[in-house]
Amino acid sequence: MSSKILALIKKFRTHFYMVGANFFGILAVFLSFKLINLTTNEATLGVFSIIIVYKQIIAKVINFGLPTFALKEIAKNKDSYSIDDIAIFYSKTLGVILKNVLLCILILISTVCIFEELLFEKFSRNEIIMLVAMAPTYALIIFNSQILRARKYFITFQLLNGSLTYGLFCLFLFIAYLTNFKITSVPFLFLVCLFLVLAFSFLILKIKIQLKQVLDGMKLSMTDHFIKLKDGLDYFIVQLSSQGLNWITLIYTSYFIGSIDTGGLNIIIRLAVLCSFFKTIINSIKGPDYAYLYHANASDKLNSEIKYNTKLLVYCALPLITILFAFPEFFLGLFSDDYTHLVIVFRIVLIGTLIDNLFGSVGLLMQMTKEEKSFKNLMLLTVFIHLIVGFVLTYYFEVRGLAISLIIAAMFWNLISAFLLKRKHNIIPYFNL
Repeated sequence: MSSKILALIKKFRTHFYMVGANFFGILAVFLSFKLINLTTNEATLGVFSIIIVYKQIIAKVINFGLPTFALKEIAKNKDSYSIDDIAIFYSKTLGVILKNVLLCILILISTVCIFEELLFEKFSRNEIIMLVAMAPTYALIIFNSQILRARKYFITFQLLNGSLTYGLFCLFLFIAYLTNFKITSVPFLFLVCLFLVLAFSFLILKIKIQLKQVLDGMKLSMTDHFIKLKDGLDYFIVQLSSQGLNWITLIYTSYFIGSIDTGGLNIIIRLAVLCSFFKTIINSIKGPDYAYLYHANASDKLNSEIKYNTKLLVYCALPLITILFAFPEFFLGLFSDDYTHLVIVFRIVLIGTLIDNLFGSVGLLMQMTKEEKSFKNLMLLTVFIHLIVGFVLTYYFEVRGLAISLIIAAMFWNLISAFLLKRKHNIIPYFNL
């Protein structure tokens, strides 16, 4: 019996390591938020939360969907793509992203100069500078991590995809807490961590892929540049839209409710994401396989994989969702007593998380099949609905209204995506016994 268990662990050791890396990242995020409240205050966490949201939005604009485009292209050609092919492909897409970095930095600097008075009502000048530096750094890290993910370097991908950055951030905050060191700028500390992780990502790529060949191949005309942007356009809009639901929620909270509730809602969203822990793992591991099976026309095997994985993620998520739903005050109180008034909001968000888990990897499957354009249009419509409904419900019910709007949005895009996959491709992504 023990030998069978050891054999199973050996077979899936990469998956177990990846789960460990992902759990380490989530733990580091929550510890970081607690340490920010201990070393500064709840309002600082609220402002930092919004800076992180803007960093993610700008990074998506810089990447323009190219990380997902690269993931899909390498995954569906995995039997024919050599390391040399990966290096050439990587050099072309990296060149586009570096040009986007320069353009975005110029645009950001211009925006700061033009809207200086408006921007500095919410953020200090130093915080704006940190944001301008954060976004390009984060964009490059995400792109590098997706190239490694496509080559099935899952552990390294997971470390780069947030775990390592927040691990370092948490470590520095903990040292500051132990030594009673006064942190003058939380965003600057986070920026230092991003720089260190970016350097590490290029070091790993130098080992895994021929980085010299990548750098030699980075001569792109503007025509090539726009062709690559067109390749990533659908993925860009989908990613911006799908994550935009949470972004809109936090931005509305920041501008219409206050910094303390913004920090509390950020923690609630993170706790809800924790319930999708195994969904993230399954998507990371199985995403390339879904793309490969679909393009190989292995529909029976694809549906079998999806059914098994959807059951697994629902059975793993349900216990945690139940515990959080039953004891919301306790979990919010771990971070600050100022968040315990958000109990009802927490429960509403958890209902939305349960819905999202029941529909499995529906969003990923829409992007890994030929439904990128349909999913793009669907997500744009979903964001528009959340913008309008969220604004109206915030006026009447404040932060509770925003949470209700999130559930409406989750139901809308999940149901329609599942319907399209079933009707057009006979793929059943949702939970079924």
